[in-house]
Amino acid sequence: MQEYEWLHGTDFRGMIGLVGEESAERKLRLSACACVRRAFVKSPEAELRIAIETAEDYADFGASKQQVKATRRLLVAFMEETRQRQLQDKAAVPEWAWNDPERAEWWPNIGTDGALERQVRLAESVLQASRFTAESLTFIAHAVIDAGYFTSRDRPGDLSDVCDLLRDIFGNPFRPLDLPADWCTSTAFALAAQMYDSRDFSAMPVLADALQDAGCEDDVILTHCRDPKQVHVRGCWIVDLLLGKE
Repeated sequence: MQEYEWLHGTDFRGMIGLVGEESAERKLRLSACACVRRAFVKSPEAELRIAIETAEDYADFGASKQQVKATRRLLVAFMEETRQRQLQDKAAVPEWAWNDPERAEWWPNIGTDGALERQVRLAESVLQASRFTAESLTFIAHAVIDAGYFTSRDRPGDLSDVCDLLRDIFGNPFRPLDLPADWCTSTAFALAAQMYDSRDFSAMPVLADALQDAGCEDDVILTHCRDPKQVHVRGCWIVDLLLGKE
């Protein structure tokens, strides 16, 4: 992959291959979390939100393996409760299941074979307590892409959104940048920390102003912060640099 392809292309699998195992495990896991969050955009279930936040915290050593395992158990219980609720809801069960008790036993296992079950499986995948690798990210990315969460009827097969996630987290691997200490003012640090903790990155343009006030005139950095089309997630390379994260 060439630099232009990284900056403007939509070869998500190629981008993962480029960053590969050399990337910090944290960024790989956060990339997977960002992908899975896309699948949860229209999901109100608290269990899914808790799962993805726990996975993000685990990436930053803010959650223990015990918390990860407890959250996985929460997902299993949530899925089982959903299946049982569907079984009891006659409107959600096929007529054949009510007329044939023997076949009805199958229904709890197949009744949720849809969007919700896919989302639960995705949540479980980012909650693995073992080492997170490029292969882990690739597997999850394939699942998210194949499920159609990054496509639409208007733009079938368009993966620009998910590629933007990687560009936000990894920056430009062909031209890695550092932030001079003079730019890392208390104001810039506070803005970065607030956005990171809240998972709300709407203040990125304000961060650009703070960096510029400190002497930053780097077009790449300022444009990344101010571009209204740029997506920002946990792991954003500029926020990470300010917070000293890898």
